[in-house]
Amino acid sequence: MSVTVAVTVTNGTLQLSKTGFTALNGSVTIGDGTGSSGSAAISVSADNQIAAGANIAIQDDGKLSIAASVNQTLSAVPNMTLGGTVNVSGTLTYNFANVSQTNGTTLLTSGGIVKALDSGAGNFSSVTTDGTPQDR
Repeated sequence: MSVTVAVTVTNGTLQLSKTGFTALNGSVTIGDGTGSSGSAAISVSADNQIAAGANIAIQDDGKLSIAASVNQTLSAVPNMTLGGTVNVSGTLTYNFANVSQTNGTTLLTSGGIVKALDSGAGNFSSVTTDGTPQDR
């Protein structure tokens, strides 16, 4: 089943782990800004569970987690409030060259990679867990 409506997680964890299709195709909101940090979460445990073009908002109490060995591609940086968090243990790819995050925190755990693709040249830059930029 593929959800094409807006999805909001206000408390608890939505586990996305079905292989073979995109689980969420509409806009995604994680948290409502009233709970404790990380009290509303989406955990991605299979490749590309959220549509690349999905509009993602992560509130102060929200957390998006990308599991180890999992690839997730997004066409835009999630709109995060100051307390919003993205934990990357797998690979998170932004489908454009210039990535700017003004709020929230993106945490890379052991083996985590964040990539920013240059769609024109097919090249990307990534940052490893020690914060070292790498061109590939």
